[in-house]
Amino acid sequence: MIIKKLRSSGNGLHRFDLSIGGFVVKNCRWYPSRRQILFPLRYDKHGRVYRVVFTHGAQVKRLRALLESGQGRTPRDRRPCELAIRPRFISQEGRFDWYLFDFTVRGFAILGCRWQPDTGSIQLPVTFRWYKGKKGLYESGYRKTPVVCAYGAHVNRLRAALATRCPVQAALYTPKAQKEMARATLIAERTEMAERALIAASKDERIQQPLESAADQSVQEQLPQCSSRTV
Repeated sequence: MIIKKLRSSGNGLHRFDLSIGGFVVKNCRWYPSRRQILFPLRYDKHGRVYRVVFTHGAQVKRLRALLESGQGRTPRDRRPCELAIRPRFISQEGRFDWYLFDFTVRGFAILGCRWQPDTGSIQLPVTFRWYKGKKGLYESGYRKTPVVCAYGAHVNRLRAALATRCPVQAALYTPKAQKEMARATLIAERTEMAERALIAASKDERIQQPLESAADQSVQEQLPQCSSRTV
């Protein structure tokens, strides 16, 4: 763990950024008098709030001890930094489907990330904040602000971990696979339409047969009865 940009915000509050395995969690809060550490939350454009960071008590104790000691970082961990992927679900937006996931690095879980396998794009958690406009400078509106960020090398590590952990999802989103899926979907739709037409035709045939039988019986009842006489 590395503590970056530790600064006082008044009223006993300190803010800092926390680097874990190359991923930086921005705008964490620390209250020294209460020994309390708060990780940032994220908001969407509708004001809904989501958790971004989760970790167990042991990691929080290590971070608190690091802050109280005045040191900027823990001793370097020489062990390989593995990224554990936790798949969540697929979100359809526009032309592409986004694969939502969480991942764990050095005991900290980063929640609410997105991956687009077809383009390789990865979006780490962001929050939307409302800014009041200033006349002549900029208009009021929501602005997207990163909550977690990382440099290219660490994003590439995450992309490789996703491809390893979710090879089926990665394969499904290649251009060739998408064409094959579209072709299979078209064939399935045409087959379903043909089956429906066949079922409808058979239903009409079953309805028509009783009607014809009833009509024949009615005609026979209306014909005069002929009696046979022996000469």
